[in-house]
Amino acid sequence: MKKKEKIKKLEEKNKLLIAVVVLLSILVLIGIGMLAVKSVKKMINKYEDIDYLIVDTSGKLIGFSEYNVTQDKKIEYKNGERTEDTYKDGDEVISLIEKEEKEEVVIPDTVKSIEKDLFYGNTIIKNLKIEMNLDKIDDNMFSSTSIEKITLPDSVTTIGTNAFNGSVSLKEVVTSDKSKLEVIENGAFYGCASLESINLKNIKEIGANAFYGCNSMKKVYLSIKLEKVGNDAFKYLANNSEIVLESFMTRSLLTGKYTLNKTSIKLDADAFK
Repeated sequence: MKKKEKIKKLEEKNKLLIAVVVLLSILVLIGIGMLAVKSVKKMINKYEDIDYLIVDTSGKLIGFSEYNVTQDKKIEYKNGERTEDTYKDGDEVISLIEKEEKEEVVIPDTVKSIEKDLFYGNTIIKNLKIEMNLDKIDDNMFSSTSIEKITLPDSVTTIGTNAFNGSVSLKEVVTSDKSKLEVIENGAFYGCASLESINLKNIKEIGANAFYGCNSMKKVYLSIKLEKVGNDAFKYLANNSEIVLESFMTRSLLTGKYTLNKTSIKLDADAFK
């Protein structure tokens, strides 16, 4: 009898032990699952916003950081690729988190220059405002990005070759009435099919293919200041778009190869004044 009782107690203990092991296993699996979800969520959040700008000792903008600033990590974007690196001694971290409009990335006037190809292929930034003193938007600077709106400083005189080439999401280029922008080089907005608004009233020179395929532009206003228009500068505008000339003489500049479809060209009311 005692032997049977011992066996029974042993079986009960084994059952209890098995139950404890199963329960612990379930808890471990739940914990791993929660950590995995948290990790995935953390990664998703990490790719949503740019929270900091990284500027080196010379004042050059060299990278962006979305997350691990406190862990001495920076995240750079070059040629559309994302890489992690550690901060160099003296690098400045400019916080964008305190901005009311977090989705707008602002490059302040304390930045002196921008590293070549830093923005190329960037798909994170949607709204960019440049406040730094900049003479030229360099060749290919914003090629193949997902930028939808960019605000340029008054100091910019030139938009370089292929500067926004292939940025199909770009809708608006904002300049003030004091803008010094005079030259738009070859292919600057080539293939920017969403571009609707850009002020060309002070432009003196427009390069070949500058607005090739910009078929969302409904009206293009060319001023009396215009001196040169390159071949196919406005090729494939929308069928119902309109080119407005401030001067009768401006019309003679549109002698290159054009396929304007049903685009109309008319003179401004002040053309003969």
